[in-house]
Amino acid sequence: MSGWRAVLVVIAVVACAGCQTPVVPDPEPEPTPYDVWTTPPPGEDAPRLTRVPQATSPRTLMPRGWSADAEIAFLNRYVWRGILVTDDPVFQPAANLSYGDFRLNIWANMDLGDANGKSGKFIEIDLALEWARDFERNVLVPFRLFAGAIGYFFPNLPFEPTAEVYAGGTLKVPLNPTITVYRDVVQVDGWYGTLHFEEGVDVGRGFSLHGKVGFGWGDRDYDRVYFGVPDNGLNDFHAILSVPYSRGRWTVKPFLGWHSIIDGTLRNAVRRDDNIVYGLSFAATL
Repeated sequence: MSGWRAVLVVIAVVACAGCQTPVVPDPEPEPTPYDVWTTPPPGEDAPRLTRVPQATSPRTLMPRGWSADAEIAFLNRYVWRGILVTDDPVFQPAANLSYGDFRLNIWANMDLGDANGKSGKFIEIDLALEWARDFERNVLVPFRLFAGAIGYFFPNLPFEPTAEVYAGGTLKVPLNPTITVYRDVVQVDGWYGTLHFEEGVDVGRGFSLHGKVGFGWGDRDYDRVYFGVPDNGLNDFHAILSVPYSRGRWTVKPFLGWHSIIDGTLRNAVRRDDNIVYGLSFAATL
């Protein structure tokens, strides 16, 4: 089976598994400070709801039970799980379509420079399907569980498509500790996991302050493919600060992040082990 067909089969299997039980959406809640999705590259961390001021949280234009949003971002470089992919400016569009507990996400990266010789071309397109549910009643600590599949496609690059399945959980307490475990099931046959903490604070007049720090771990099979070294341990660290400004259905977000390879052996295997990433994104909720 070719790589792209295997990827589509993985996503279809996850989708069919979720279709066994009909999804009946809960009644539409009043807008809260947690109504807007953030969209990191699939595979880095499962997307989370970002805090925005309640006064600017819009009602949806979508049919009851459905929601959608889109985002475009411009960054100085593209770093994925600590690995420098493009050392030139990039353009990253994304879109989400949600119904009940399910969310379909598409994300892409276009190089805007010649670092990879692909200026003006998309070098990656990711398609993700996720199930997520909050558990807040009759539990000691509120939490969220999520699971899904991600297909990675690489147009204009000599790489075969691949796919990961993932699952994780978030404790809905201060700093929102989140664990996510990924398993590549097509090309790499390896494991990768993340632990991150994040928090957002409304600072008034449409502005909020959002911070996130996290670590990534890879097993020997994962590191052998992505670093050329059969290592096993902590791979990377990241810290990201953003200042979203929301008005109505629109959100503008400048952000600054530091991404670092932790393991000494892996640091020696990459062209740059520490990267500063900054950019600006524009998002709209339908």
